[in-house]
Amino acid sequence: MDLFNGLDNQTRGDLAAIISERFCAHPVEVAGGWLVRCGSRLQSKCLSYSRLYANDWSAIIRSGVFEADVTAYQWLFLTLTAPSWGRTHHVPKGSETSSGCSCGTTHDPSSDGHLRGLPVDPVSYDYDGAVRWNRDLGQLWDATRAKLRAHLPDVEFALIREWQLRGSLHTHAVLRIPRAQSMEAAALGALAQNTRTWTPKGNGTSKRHEVYPFSLAQLRSVYEAQKEHNLDQAEVSLFLGLTGLRWGEMVALRVRDVQEIPYPALRVSRSGPDGHAIRNRTKGGEPRSVPLAHELLPIVEKRLVGKLPDALVFTAPEGGRMNGNNWRRAIRWSTTGSGRRIHGLRHTAASLWISAGIGAKTVQTWLGHASMTLTVDLYGHFMGDDASRAGMERFESSLGDASGTNPPRSKNAENL
Repeated sequence: MDLFNGLDNQTRGDLAAIISERFCAHPVEVAGGWLVRCGSRLQSKCLSYSRLYANDWSAIIRSGVFEADVTAYQWLFLTLTAPSWGRTHHVPKGSETSSGCSCGTTHDPSSDGHLRGLPVDPVSYDYDGAVRWNRDLGQLWDATRAKLRAHLPDVEFALIREWQLRGSLHTHAVLRIPRAQSMEAAALGALAQNTRTWTPKGNGTSKRHEVYPFSLAQLRSVYEAQKEHNLDQAEVSLFLGLTGLRWGEMVALRVRDVQEIPYPALRVSRSGPDGHAIRNRTKGGEPRSVPLAHELLPIVEKRLVGKLPDALVFTAPEGGRMNGNNWRRAIRWSTTGSGRRIHGLRHTAASLWISAGIGAKTVQTWLGHASMTLTVDLYGHFMGDDASRAGMERFESSLGDASGTNPPRSKNAENL
């Protein structure tokens, strides 16, 4: 169909410009002679349709945010952005002021606009890394999304990708999380950090660090069983299970490391694994303070009596440094430990803290983990949410009492 039949060249040109700007630069003719938009999202190919597409997405995102009950959700903004591949030229835009470029000059936008985003040193610029990033960004988002859904099954998101001036893609995601499953922003950020897109060698599965903590009732039961063999050494199990200290950190604990202000706590700055000299650093590398539960105060205080500040708090029966193998034999760990490792006591403290609602960032600090990613990966599944608790209450209610003689009655059953 010729829309311009019978028109002079000037009019034809004006009409073509209007159609291109307001309708489509490359309309497609379909059956019946009708013209439809080309459907290109690229601004360089069709300015009109690219604007329509952008407006459609903007409307969708606005409706998901502003038309929702904002009190029912937690809203977070997540960005996956590329690292530096090398220095690039900074050329200001329009009236933007510039403090200068890393190349040592201040660029004039009118004459240097072509340099914007280009490498300062093309020889050292990591072009390969930039290409791999753009290639694998989709896989990185898929891995991040899978990790988020593992902890937040009802999370919803709107995703936008855009090009940076240096030619790297980055991804923005608006996350909408039901309040019943909400998490600290820092904990959620940790879930997204250090996500990998590679496949491990071998059978394609990576070794997962399994965590088998005691419940509080189990910990007390273990303590009671071990008291029958050696009361003083059994108290070590309770101490480790409620403080989360590593064995070597407990062994190296000094009298001066027990604090009373502003609250009872332990200053953990040393470690003495079995077979090694005590060193003035922990596995995490940084000293930390760990709160001391009131239940543990009598256990610790009796071990401080008559000791100098640099003396060890926990010692072997003969007064020397404790040894893990000797301690296990003293409290019959092989029969009283329920098949768990000693490190399971550290997992116990972490799981009890998180189950009690203590924030992941605080738990990371108390455990001395180098990153919150490790804390959340190990213990994130202990972060119970209101929806899960409510579901379990309904399930328990449906089971009736423990004897099974008083099953719940449905509304229909009452009419039979």
